[in-house]
Amino acid sequence: MAGGEYFIVHDLGTSSDKASLYDSEGNFIGSVVQRYSTYYPRIQWAEQSVNEWWLAVCKTTKELLQKTKVSPDDVLAMGFSGQLQGVVPVDKNGNALLERAIIWQDMRAVKEAREVREKLGWEEFYRKTGKGQAIEMFPLVKIMWIRNNLPDVYSKTFKFLQCKDYLMLKLTGSIATDYTEASMTGYLNIHKRKWDDEILDLFGIDPSRLPTLRESHEIIGHLTSEAAKATGLKPGTPVIAGAGDVPAAALGAGVISGEDAYISSGTAWWSGVLTDSPLIDLELRISTLCAMIPGKYTPHNFVQSGSACLEWFIKNFMSLEKEYADKLGISIYDVVQQKAENSVAGSRGLIFLPYLTGGGAPHQREWIKGALLGITLAHDIRDVIRSIMEGVAYAIRNVIEIFEEKGAKVKSMTMIGGGSMNHVWRQIAADIIGKELHIPEHPLESAGLAIAIACGIGVGVYKDYSIIRKLLKTPIIIRPDPKKHELYSRIYLVQKDLWKKLDDFYKKLSEVIRD
Repeated sequence: MAGGEYFIVHDLGTSSDKASLYDSEGNFIGSVVQRYSTYYPRIQWAEQSVNEWWLAVCKTTKELLQKTKVSPDDVLAMGFSGQLQGVVPVDKNGNALLERAIIWQDMRAVKEAREVREKLGWEEFYRKTGKGQAIEMFPLVKIMWIRNNLPDVYSKTFKFLQCKDYLMLKLTGSIATDYTEASMTGYLNIHKRKWDDEILDLFGIDPSRLPTLRESHEIIGHLTSEAAKATGLKPGTPVIAGAGDVPAAALGAGVISGEDAYISSGTAWWSGVLTDSPLIDLELRISTLCAMIPGKYTPHNFVQSGSACLEWFIKNFMSLEKEYADKLGISIYDVVQQKAENSVAGSRGLIFLPYLTGGGAPHQREWIKGALLGITLAHDIRDVIRSIMEGVAYAIRNVIEIFEEKGAKVKSMTMIGGGSMNHVWRQIAADIIGKELHIPEHPLESAGLAIAIACGIGVGVYKDYSIIRKLLKTPIIIRPDPKKHELYSRIYLVQKDLWKKLDDFYKKLSEVIRD
């Protein structure tokens, strides 16, 4: 490819690393993906190899340069978005002290989370950190677990890093984290945007073991000669602080004002907005993260089982249809869309609650599980599939209404992720929510675009994050059908409180049946 100005972006996800190339006009040029494993050595444990991460980053960077024929001389900067809430302890030489990092899915720190609830209290933890998710997920208690169970590792630890920050250390030799990552640790004061001295002191964590805080677009270091050789890039290439995947997705979806909101529709579905201050809700229905835009915040809530609900149904109840579709060279998702389209709005009275992993917006009560209510002998697979799509969309409508209840004035909504490419599901979402949905040209690349913009700001190509208004292209607009929206709204008034009615039932059931 002819000379130009490019940015390389890595998305360090739960299942793979994706290296993507963008030019300085915000155009997505191409990407390369390398998968790696997640290890589950014990119940509630989840780990990934830091070595596999590093090899994936090196491999995908080299292959991306080869695929796009871009010269390393034309790469202006590099940055990461990444999975949040992981822990990688490193020594003074930057060596990882655990070959496998403890990642966000890991819930082993049950005892330590109980200690936080007893000493600090759930509500005080929420007020300080803005986090309404299970405390077991946060690096705060994972570090406490390392101290309690691996004292040799703890004593040798120079810094506790999160996932992408470890890779930036490998690339540059510099230690830092960004505010979006820090806001998901459980020890950042979300209001002051600094490490919370009270939390750290209460639970015996030395603040000197934590990395320096930087804005997402700040250059934290430059590629070392060794890292340049491993990746195929030029020594001295700037590396920015980057961002966690959720705040990056928000910016990449164009959420840069208080009137913007977005829906991310992947394995999990979530929605987020932008605010000037943390959005605190004592019912714990909102988690607030620091935004990539300095001084701003991006409140979110999550439906942990979003598209995962449909994947579960296909895997367990449509194996014959999938086998037949594969033989014909047809995507099973085209079959699923057609079946949902052949049902009717409201799925003929079927109501699906999408809590297949336990908990989810708006309540995050892990004992509340999924449900399919109102089923009769008259219903068929078409109704069930459509009810799954509707159930996830109802949960997202609930999230958006909570934002609005707290003062958000949502006028524009962007939908990203795999669900936005399903023409039936995205129309259902628009009909249920009652707002236009704008679909980007590259709905799977929103986080990458955000990091590319941060790279551009870091090296002086862009002035600030408002450039997203120019670079984000949303050629598809999904408009709600007024009649269907009216029907869905009547159903929603019944549906939205079903979890409350089932709360006591699921509590009792969980006591009777365990695992």
